[in-house]
Amino acid sequence: MKLLNVAYLLGFLVFSQCISFAKYNLPETKLPENANAEKKIILLTYSQAATVGDRERKVADESSRKQSEDRFLRALQSHPRVLSVVTDPQAKYDLKLDIKLESQVSLYSSALGMILTGISYLTLTALPMDVEQDSTITFQFANEKSKTQISLVREVHFRTWIGILTIPLMPFYGLNGTTEKTFVDVSHSALNEALEKQPKLF
Repeated sequence: MKLLNVAYLLGFLVFSQCISFAKYNLPETKLPENANAEKKIILLTYSQAATVGDRERKVADESSRKQSEDRFLRALQSHPRVLSVVTDPQAKYDLKLDIKLESQVSLYSSALGMILTGISYLTLTALPMDVEQDSTITFQFANEKSKTQISLVREVHFRTWIGILTIPLMPFYGLNGTTEKTFVDVSHSALNEALEKQPKLF
């Protein structure tokens, strides 16, 4: 039993060592200048799902969903036109924002990739393995009072390298830091575009 626990701990320590890179092209947006603009409260609803390889689409478990929701919440709250973000529909809010994240995850895209991934597992990632993820993030804004709404989409490509050799780079390209920055960038971009195209939302 102790040996099994040690094996689980070793596996966790090995596969938690990773770095990640994100690639995305955002439309040029500019926050409309309005010094007297009132900051708004956003009601956030969030869902995410992923398809790994050829497997069936799987909805994220509550722990993973909540972790990503919290990241989007922090990203939205850092926007200059947002007063706060709530997730309780009974709370006071000015507009609704529904975010959906759909991902396609690939562990390898060729026979060579499959072989290298196998070797990486056998060497406990002494040879790093990479995971690619293409994510589509949909932002659905709605203001019930002004009866305005808009749907915007952002595409993000993540490439994550897992292995012991990535440890020296983790302070610069760690998975958490990369994801946080990406969510801030795409959220602010979507908010700015929504303000440009539908000023009555705010």
